Amino acid sequence: MSKKHIKHQAPGPGGRRRIANQAGAPDRRVIPRQGTESIAAQPFRWSARHMGECPAVTGTTWDLRGEAAHQILSLLEDLTAKTWAEVMNLASGGHRLHHSEPADGLTSRGAAQWYISQGIERAYRLRVTARARLWGFRQGGTFNILWFDPDHQLHGLPAPGDRGKQRR
Repeated sequence: MSKKHIKHQAPGPGGRRRIANQAGAPDRRVIPRQGTESIAAQPFRWSARHMGECPAVTGTTWDLRGEAAHQILSLLEDLTAKTWAEVMNLASGGHRLHHSEPADGLTSRGAAQWYISQGIERAYRLRVTARARLWGFRQGGTFNILWFDPDHQLHGLPAPGDRGKQRR
């Protein structure tokens, strides 16, 4: 069939357009809707413009000294050479380094409330060191930095000596 005999129908489920032949019978081929490139294929970008818009949360700081600032900037520089799929699949010792999770599941009530009040459903955390995390949210292909959590207090690891106890 020549291209002259193909007509496009309105987008169906998932934003995809079905192709129909001239008689109107749907063809089994499905083409992606324009402008719906997967976030996973987009390059990782970051922004610090939202850091001052959210309240301080217990356990977080922006009082960075020497090594912490260097580690954060080095991480961000390394990640900008990757796509979001590559970033989210980085692993060490069988564990993923960077995660997203439902905002309402955060153990820090202040952090969870801020995300929810802004209509943000998923929180993202980037592993800076074994304990330190950079928290934020994704808007398109951009990671928007909110908090630096030097001791993994917003979610997760118990303090040394508190193994097995859940943080609140």
